[in-house]
Amino acid sequence: MRRRPITTAAALAMCAVLGASTALAAPPAAMFTSQFRLGFELGDDWEPSVAADAEGHVYALWTHYVGFEGGATGEVDPSCPECPSPHQVIQISNDGGATWGEPHALVPSEERQDDPQIVVDAGDGVTVYAAYMEGDKSSMFVARSGDVGKTFEPVLVEEIQRGLDKIALAARDGHVYLVYHSQQKIWASVSHDEGKSWTVSQPVHNTNSTFGVSLPSGAAIDENGVAYFAWNGANRPGQAKGTKTLYVTRTADGGATWTTSIVDRSSEAPPCECGGWDYWGSQMAIGVDDEERVYVLWNATSVSEGPHRMRFARSTNGGQTWSSPVDVSAAPAGGNHLFPALVSTGDGDVRIA
Repeated sequence: MRRRPITTAAALAMCAVLGASTALAAPPAAMFTSQFRLGFELGDDWEPSVAADAEGHVYALWTHYVGFEGGATGEVDPSCPECPSPHQVIQISNDGGATWGEPHALVPSEERQDDPQIVVDAGDGVTVYAAYMEGDKSSMFVARSGDVGKTFEPVLVEEIQRGLDKIALAARDGHVYLVYHSQQKIWASVSHDEGKSWTVSQPVHNTNSTFGVSLPSGAAIDENGVAYFAWNGANRPGQAKGTKTLYVTRTADGGATWTTSIVDRSSEAPPCECGGWDYWGSQMAIGVDDEERVYVLWNATSVSEGPHRMRFARSTNGGQTWSSPVDVSAAPAGGNHLFPALVSTGDGDVRIA
């Protein structure tokens, strides 16, 4: 698992608006309020995910460690003193992020929970879905809320019972997709009834012989129900390192069949003496607008172990082909770029960080 501290969200400092062309507009003036600390006072918190609905509710979900192997002490969750370490904690704002309720366990469980994702249904604008892994076998769960986060009903979405890792979640008009990695294959679980029942697709493809160990990093569904997922395939087994292939998978028939298109390739990331999986590696964010254009933002390097830059491309034909990559960062040469984020809506309104 690639852990991301909750302060990462506050570090997303670059914002740009991209129109229908790939030409960059001038960055807007800073319009963000002062940062507000979420979570418990003594929290040891990782891998945040955030979503906002059409009525001004904002949902922040993350992994909370009660104790950490490095020696730091986390805070016991008062909403679930018996919850294991780690587990999923959610905090909700009902006024567009101006004020926040108390943090609390998303779905209490006796088993560990990892890799949170939270999204709002892009069709109705209010139904909330949260996904996470649970247990040592990393079984995938998706929990649905139809009451602006007051309650979540979890559903086990697969019976694979093997080591799973990294997930991406998307929902529109009650169609919900969850993709993940297992044993050098990528999988998709699909629900067409608001997450009540699920089917597990056959592996989208075997990544070992094609793109290497592949981890998902983004998901989107357009107004026609076409679902897109961003992947980062590493050619070195084990810890998902080495050169990377950044590619997009697409399904237009509810998960029955899939197509794949390559966006870019990156040389190996700079070395990091920090252990763990894929530190500083390439990954890609993805979004769609109301005109069915597809946008991607990713970090990559053309020089082995060189610093990464942020690159942007778009597709106007459903991900079949992509525009030439554009370097969208104003940072000086030599700066290392990580953790891309992208949202898009309307007729070419795209925001990146």
